[in-house]
Amino acid sequence: MLATEGPFLFLPERLTRYRIHPQSYTSRVLTDPIKNLYARLEMFLRLLPHSRAAEMTSIIEHHMDGVLWSLESEYERDAPVRTEPAPLKYKQAAQARIEELVAQVDFLERELQAFQQSRSWRVTAPIRLTIDQLKRFKRAIRLKR
Repeated sequence: MLATEGPFLFLPERLTRYRIHPQSYTSRVLTDPIKNLYARLEMFLRLLPHSRAAEMTSIIEHHMDGVLWSLESEYERDAPVRTEPAPLKYKQAAQARIEELVAQVDFLERELQAFQQSRSWRVTAPIRLTIDQLKRFKRAIRLKR
């Protein structure tokens, strides 16, 4: 997706290091498998509307399937021993959350579209274009050094 916005540079080595505070949101998400899976699912749902290539959409959907499968496994692992074959209420909860996230993405997409069609957005378009060109020019100068 980044390549569709222009040239970029990929560096495979780690360039930064940071500590995650034990009480931070990130720490809570990383240590709770279900929260981690929901966070990943939300990320993929937010990426999906922006994937322009069919191959990218396919990759995102593949990862979403993996997350959904992992969620089902987590719920089954945490559920008490039972005789019925599938934890229907857990699947329904996951499906309800997915529907919430899809609705939220749809709402935000409509809000963004309305904002981009507003008069102020159209009037300031030349200013934003000029600023973007100046930023690209500045980056190009830095890369040449």
